This record gives sequence, C-alpha cells and structure tokens, in this order.
Amino acid sequence: MSADGDRSARRLADAFFGSERRDRAKELLVARSVLGVFESVEIGILVVDADDLIAYANPAYLELFTLPGKFLDDERSFPELVRAWCAREGLSPEEGAAIEADVLSRRPISRISKSGDRYLRVQAMPLPSGAIIFMHLDITETERLRRKREDDARLLSTIIEAAPCLIAYLDKELRFVFANRTYAEQFKKPLEGIVGQRYEEVIGPELAAEREPLILRGLAGETIAFEGRGPSPDSPMKHVHGVYAPTRDARGEPDGLVVVLVDDTKHRDLELELEQKNRELAAANAELQRLATTDSLSGCLNRGAILAVLDEELRRAARYGKSLSIALFDLDHFKLVNDIHGHAAGDEVIRRFSAISRRSFRTSDHFGRYGGEEFLAVLPEVGAEGAMDAAERARKAMALERFAAGPGSPAGSGEFAATASAGVASWEEGMDADRLLARADAALYRAKARGRNRVEGHGRAEHRHGGERREGEREEGRERRHEP
Repeated sequence: MSADGDRSARRLADAFFGSERRDRAKELLVARSVLGVFESVEIGILVVDADDLIAYANPAYLELFTLPGKFLDDERSFPELVRAWCAREGLSPEEGAAIEADVLSRRPISRISKSGDRYLRVQAMPLPSGAIIFMHLDITETERLRRKREDDARLLSTIIEAAPCLIAYLDKELRFVFANRTYAEQFKKPLEGIVGQRYEEVIGPELAAEREPLILRGLAGETIAFEGRGPSPDSPMKHVHGVYAPTRDARGEPDGLVVVLVDDTKHRDLELELEQKNRELAAANAELQRLATTDSLSGCLNRGAILAVLDEELRRAARYGKSLSIALFDLDHFKLVNDIHGHAAGDEVIRRFSAISRRSFRTSDHFGRYGGEEFLAVLPEVGAEGAMDAAERARKAMALERFAAGPGSPAGSGEFAATASAGVASWEEGMDADRLLARADAALYRAKARGRNRVEGHGRAEHRHGGERREGEREEGRERRHEP
C-alpha cells in the first residue's frame, strides 16, 4: 500500500475504533480492507471522527464535490468544510447550519437533498466510536425521472378529471379501479360508490349485457372502438363513441381495460338531421326531375324527355344491335271533342288515354306526350310485329272507354267515346331519330286517311288494325263521336 493509502488506513482505524486500541495491527488490517472497498465504489463516502475532524473522503466524494486530491493533507474539521462548500455553492448560513447539525446529532439519516442542479441521496451511519460515515449517491437522473413521472401523473390526473368524457379503468375481474368525475356524474353515483364495484353494478345489467361482447374482446387483447347509446334513458348523453383499450402486465398479458366514452349526442343529432335533410333534398330533386320531365296534364313524359329517351335507345340499339320500334299516336278529331264536349272533357280524354297506354305497354317501354293530342311510345328490343300488337292493345282499350261531357258543354251531359290512331315504325341500321319519326308519322297519316281509329305500320309492319266496321257501324260511330 502507498504512503497515502497507509495514512488513510490509519485515519480510518482511528475513526472506527477510537482511542481504546486493543490490537493495533488487527485494526489497521480491518481499516485497509474497508479502504479497498471505499476506494473502488462510485458512492461518495466521507468519514468524520468523534472530534468532528474529516478522517477520510474517497475519490468518488472528492469528484462529486469537485474537491482537490490533496484535500486531506491537512486536518480539516467538518464544519470548516461545510462553510467553505456552502460559500462556493451559494448556500445560505441556515442551510450550512442544518448540514452541520446532521453531524453533531450523530443520528442515522436517509434523505434526498438538492445540491445546485443535482439531487443526492444522503445516508449517515453513526459508529460506536462516535465517528459517522456519510454516503452520497448522485441520483440526479433518477430523481429527475421520478419527479417527471410525478409531474406527468399530476398532469394526467388533472386532464382526466377535467376531460368532458367518461374515463374509467377496470381490472380483469371487471371491477372499477378508477373512474373520473364525469363518469360518476353521468351514472349518478359517488366516486367512492364506483371503485371496487363490478361493471354491471355501476352501469346496469341491460347496458352491461349489451356491451359484454365488446368488453370480452377487449380483455382478450383487442382495442375496440364502438358507437352506442348513452349511460341511461334519462341522461342527456344519448349517443357515445367509445373505446375499450386493454392494459398489459409484464408478460404482455391483458390485465385490465381502459374505458373512454365521448358524448356524441350533438354530432349524432346533426348527422340524423343532415340525413333527413339529404332525404328531403333527394326527394325534392326527384320531384324537380319529375316535373322537368313529366307532362303536367297527362302525367307521362313530356316532349323533351321522350325525345331524349328515344335518342338514348337509338344509341343502345346501334351499339348492341338490338331491335327498336316506336308508335306515334294521335287522338282522333280532338278539336271537336273540345268544341262539343268542353275543354275539361278534352283534358280528361288526354289523361285517360295516357293512363290506358301506359298500362298497355311494358314497364321497360317509354311513353310521352309528343305535342297537343299526339303521343309517342318508345319500345326497346321490340320488332315491327310486337310494336303493332302493343299499339293495337292501346287503341282497343281507348275505343272501349266512355267519357262524360264537361259542365256547360254544348252537347249537354251525355257520354261520348274518343278514339286514337297510331303509326308504327321500326329502326334500321344507320337511321336517326328524325327519319324514324318521319316513318312513324307517315304511317299515322295513312291511319288517318284510312278512316282513323286504327294502327298502321311502315314497311314490313304495314298491315292494318282497327277501323274495319260495316258501313252502318261506321256511320253510327261517326254520329256518336260527332265526326263529319
């Protein structure tokens, strides 16, 4: 051992065993052994003897307090050291006196003290000889982390308590470990009446049964986000967004459940209101579309709409090579109907013919008012024969109808019949809407020329239907309809 080491060992022996020496060699041996330990540890160790003189300071202590290596060459008293250190660190006399009192009291100490920007764990162990050993451990980082955890915990607690949402923690037995104030208020229970209670005892058996599948999934380790009803029927919180988030133990196994419920009532009400407004808007748009495409008197498509349908069906027929036919109708002697039976009766004839015709065609067919007393039927994927048959059904049904004269009409209040004629044409490749309509119009003209109340076709559909009565019947019909 070096001379410095030997001197330190003697000072330690004097401090440990005092003046009553029984075996100096043995005492030095013990002191040297202890010295070897003290020199190697990273804990700052200071030994003060019974006379308050500093007997020893290990390298860790000198480094901790930035003291020179020759610090112990001269005998120094602990009070002197404290006063010098307090002056250097800018501590008050009162703080220095408190440190001196630790030595003078010769009592065990264990505390955390702050030195500048450092935190030290200070422990003092008095010896039977009257000496005292101080141990100083720099725990600055540990203490900062501890204090940060405490600050974070206080901050989190403040946030949780102030949060306008329901927050709780359940253990794996589904007993409440924690609930914030908002949670207690919404379930109308005191906080002390929640902690320790089972989940269903707090929220009620009905809601617990409803949430149980989600809770079990959460306890199995799955984070669950859900929407549901509020805590109780009389609660202003009618709809919630919720999260069940599992917590895990050191082995990674789920050991509890964090519950967060956010009041979504206003948002949900706005969503429902928006959905209702969207439905109303869709209905209004549909009504506007209907009004824009529907003839107000007849209830069928108006001229623009039926011609748009014709253009679309022509494109489809050309693209896919499908059949397409049209039937152009005209109400026979309609001006006379208005003149003799009144305009109200004429309007009823138009309405009734539209309804009869729509019933006579397929749901996939289209029917619209072409203008005045003229109507157009567009028949997708129908050939000439099928179109003739469909137009004939409408013609026959119309011929069987009877109408009442309008009030104040010149003819009085008797019944009368009204008929319609039709021209049918089928699309051929390369044909546009104008040409197809021209063919149907030519066929309609023939139907009119050949006696009305009949269906004529163009080309292959040129055979006739209707209008084939005996002369007497024809005259009777003409007289009934006031035809010239």
